[in-house]
Amino acid sequence: YQRRVRVLQNISFGPMPLLLIVGGAVALVFYFVVWRETPKFQNAEAVGKKYKTYWKGKNAFVTGATAGIGKELTRVLANTVGMNVFFGARNEQKAREVIEEIKKQNSNAEALLFPVIMDQVDLNQVKDAMLKLRQHPKIVERGLDIFVMNAGVALPEKQVTEDKLEATFVINQLSHFLMYKYLIPELQKKDPSKNKEEARIVLVSSRSHQAVDLDLDDINYDVRPYKGVKSYGATKAFQIMFSNHFTTLSKKQGDQNLVPVTANSLFPGIVRTEIGRRTLIGRLVMAWIPGGISVEEGTGVPAWVSLSDEVKGQSGKFYGKYTEHTPSKQSSDPALCEKLWNMQEKMVEKYLV
Repeated sequence: YQRRVRVLQNISFGPMPLLLIVGGAVALVFYFVVWRETPKFQNAEAVGKKYKTYWKGKNAFVTGATAGIGKELTRVLANTVGMNVFFGARNEQKAREVIEEIKKQNSNAEALLFPVIMDQVDLNQVKDAMLKLRQHPKIVERGLDIFVMNAGVALPEKQVTEDKLEATFVINQLSHFLMYKYLIPELQKKDPSKNKEEARIVLVSSRSHQAVDLDLDDINYDVRPYKGVKSYGATKAFQIMFSNHFTTLSKKQGDQNLVPVTANSLFPGIVRTEIGRRTLIGRLVMAWIPGGISVEEGTGVPAWVSLSDEVKGQSGKFYGKYTEHTPSKQSSDPALCEKLWNMQEKMVEKYLV
């Protein structure tokens, strides 16, 4: 026995096994203490079934709908709730694939699905797609009831658009801001049947917004070194800031002749989607955190913020796990929110007609 002890004492394991043990322990604690709790709803399907009565037949628009949360939310809103769902896709082929996949569960789903073709890195494409969307008979009739800003990327290396803007910012945030400028009249439009109590803007953000230090004076990373995870996190903060400043403006500009519009942001949880595997940090998180949830589970909170009675009339809130949470101080700073809003107004000005 003493010999075995001496042998073990002489073995040098080095730092890596210790790091693995500590990392595994932290991951397990994170899982059992933070994430392993019984959610209010098992998945988006359950949310849709509960709230479908009011929303059936109404109009929704979901960006980034060819994969992950966007595709699952599109499926639930069409198949389960019975909404007319306009969904963003980069090309006709990807849109067709989404429709065919959803049709496998409901052969009649195609009558409720309307692709909006655009590559969000190209603001000219976004402008043309919005002009076309506003001309659709269903939008002309009653406008839009739900607008889900979901599309997002995490680019590992810096890319620049034709406008010399950083691509992650354009895709995740600025393109959505341009869409908003075109669609706010449709969200505010009254339904002739008077069956439109409010319209909702839903922004799919992330907890990663809390790990960044925002610098609106270097939004394109011309001075700072570009890091994909930081750029992604910043755009997630920008989404929260959008909902905050939109709510401030709405309170100042209330009009009794328009349908009230709310804007709320959310974090869906650590969801096992493709976006989490495009960067080294994302792959490490997916590998280490056993609390990662499925796309079906992760779409539950976006569906709940889009449909639930609990969120009715609420605006400028940040939700997660089916309850309100507190975002970072910077994303809640009124001065920063206003500054970002005004910057975006100038950036999209030439795309407005």
